Amino acid sequence: MGLGCGLPGAVPASSRRNITVQGVDVPFGITAVDWPSGRLMAHVADILLSEILGINTVRTGVFASSAAALYAVAGCTAPDAAGGIADRGCGPRFSRAHAVLETWDSTITAAFME
Repeated sequence: MGLGCGLPGAVPASSRRNITVQGVDVPFGITAVDWPSGRLMAHVADILLSEILGINTVRTGVFASSAAALYAVAGCTAPDAAGGIADRGCGPRFSRAHAVLETWDSTITAAFME
């Protein structure tokens, strides 16, 4: 992510590796939610994955709700669109987003009951 190595013994950027998803080598995609603790958790995950585990990372978006962030990880093309799953462009597809942290289950449950 261009932040450089900040932890003692960190894996240098030149030695980090991608993950393989459906036969494609890609950086680990971190999606964030748009509140302070959500952004912080995404940043911490980025540091741990890249500097400690030696995995290339990329930020894949910031969303205003837990549900939208999870739809992004699921590969939906319009994760923050109003409406149901069909409106969000969900279906079987490759997603470059692999994780979102600091989500609220109350909003997720309501969204997935649509």
